[in-house]
Formats: sequence, C-alpha cells, structure tokens
Amino acid sequence: MSSTPDIHRVDEEVPSTSSMANALHFWTDKEEEYLVCLRHERNDDFISTRNHSTSWKEIVAELETINCKVTQQQAFNKYSSLKKKWKEIIDAPSGSEVKYFRHKTSFDNMYGNKAGTKPGVTIDTDKDPNASLMKEMDQSSTEKKPKKGGKALKRRSEEMIALMREQHAEMKQELRHQHTEKMTKLDRMLDLYQREVEQTCMVTKNE
Repeated sequence: MSSTPDIHRVDEEVPSTSSMANALHFWTDKEEEYLVCLRHERNDDFISTRNHSTSWKEIVAELETINCKVTQQQAFNKYSSLKKKWKEIIDAPSGSEVKYFRHKTSFDNMYGNKAGTKPGVTIDTDKDPNASLMKEMDQSSTEKKPKKGGKALKRRSEEMIALMREQHAEMKQELRHQHTEKMTKLDRMLDLYQREVEQTCMVTKNE
C-alpha cells in the first residue's frame, strides 16, 4: 500500500529543548506563510518517518532567517492550529457560512479539499504544558495522495521562500537606509546648533 497524506494526522513528538517552549509568539502573516511553505515542502519526509524532530529543527532554523525566532514546539503548535482551522472549513456542513482562511489553497493542494472522517485517536497535551508534541497517527486509508503536482508544489514553495527572503533583505536594507538618513539629519542639526552658539558667543564678546 502506498503512503498517502492524512488530513487528520498530528505530528510526531519533538521534545522541547528550550525554556521558551511555552512562551507566546505573535505570528505575522509573512511568518505563517513561510511556516506553511516549509512544512509542506517537507511533507514526504514527514510521511516517510515517524521521528520528525530533524524536520522541525530544520523548519525552525529556516524561520530564523526571516527573524522569526521560535521553538520546535511553537512551530508545531502554530501549524497544527492552522491545519485545524482548515479542517473546520472543509468539514463545515453544506450551506453554512463560508469562512475566509488565507492558507486554504496551500492546504487544499497539500491534503485535498474533500471533507473527511474525524480522527479516531488524538493525544491531548494541553493539560501538561511541558508535554512533547502529539504523535502522528497511522495514515487514513480513505485519503488518496495526489499523483501529480508534487514537483510543481515544491517549485512554488521554493519560489515563495526565495521571494520572502528577498523581501526580508530589502526591508533590512531600507531600515539601514532610514537610520543613516536620521543620523545625517541629526549631525546637520548639531552642526547648525554649534555654529549658532559660536556666533552668539562672538556677539556677546564684542559687546
């Protein structure tokens, strides 16, 4: 039987290795998009093994390149939350109010957009703040992995990652430029003030 992605699976345990594991991080839209791209482009790795610590470590390292400093636990929790929102939308009863979810297309391309059955087993880690990540369950036999589009999805992810890195570099350059302009203006103001003081002193001395 071939491996197929399961929209109900939760990811493998990754032990928390930092005191920041339970700290809050307010995710920006840019960080969320990058997280989703990084997780989806590694989906084959998540399917092929039950030990996902290495994959989450790589994702966290990539997030840090755009100044998003989070732990593996935080990255996992955020992705799980986004996936849960997506599941609520596709499992919504027919005729219910359509809700907007900015990452819906990415999740549709990754897992398909058909409503599925509820997961048979989940592990609740909310009761223990120091608990490690939830285990991924066995793949659902009802879900079919798209036979085509994998390379295209990876290519789109790589293009988006490259674009986000470029935008981050441009933002840093712009901030440096603005800082330089402010310092230049401040130097000019100090120079003018010094000249004014000198002139005042000369006038007072002549009097």
